[in-house]
Order: sequence, then C-alpha cells, then structure tokens
Amino acid sequence: MKPLFFTLFFFISFFSFSQSGNLSIHISQIRNNKGTIRIGIYQNEKQYKTDQAFIKKIVKKTGVINSTMIVEMSLDEGVYGIALMDDENDNGKMDYGLILPTEGFGFSNIYHEGFSKPDYHKLTFKIEPQKSHKVYVKMRYM
Repeated sequence: MKPLFFTLFFFISFFSFSQSGNLSIHISQIRNNKGTIRIGIYQNEKQYKTDQAFIKKIVKKTGVINSTMIVEMSLDEGVYGIALMDDENDNGKMDYGLILPTEGFGFSNIYHEGFSKPDYHKLTFKIEPQKSHKVYVKMRYM
C-alpha cells in the first residue's frame, strides 16, 4: 500500500504543481526556408558570454510562412535570454565573409544593430508558472 501511495503522491505533486510556463518564440524576417534555426536559451550572463546555452534547440525552417515562424516550448519558472542563428547551410556554425556573418542572427525582444553581441540584460524575460509568454525575435542579416 505504501509504494502505491508514494507513487500516486509523486504524480499528483508533479502534475498539479508544475512550475513551468508556455513560451512562444515569434521569429520574423527569416530570409529563406533553407536549413535550420538554432536556438540557444540562457539562464545567466556567464552562459551567454561563453556561448554555453542551458537549452539548445534546432528547428527546421519548414514552418516558415511569409518570412515568419513560431516555435513553442515549455520552460521552468525563471529569467532567460535567447539568441538565434539562421543556419542556412545547416553546418552547425555561423559562417562569415571577410569579417561579417553571412547568416542571420537574432535576440529575444530586441533588434540588435551593433557588430558585437548585445548585453545579456537587454534580452532577458521572465517565465512565470502556469502562464503563456511571447518573445519576439527579428532576424538580422548583414
């Protein structure tokens, strides 16, 4: 009887008190439907600066309609930042011309016009439990 009680308690606790929220990443100005979008989700500035994403997600661009797509996911409660790369040739890295990138990039909730990564605090957003959240990313190509 005890093992059944603990198993039942675990499942009720896990599903009833979930500390996650739903996230919709709205990506716009995608140049084409070739390759993949690589998403890096960061929990803090150190992860962001060292490019060690807490979550890495690769999404095929088959869902691109009119240069936009939406990626849905669930995240635990907390503060996050997102950086995206449009890996058009799907080789797993950002390609460069002489100096500038030849593939697109974007960040959560800001359109970055500089030549270096924006400060982490500029792209952060908060996930609250049991709520839906939207983040907007406008891709940039040089």
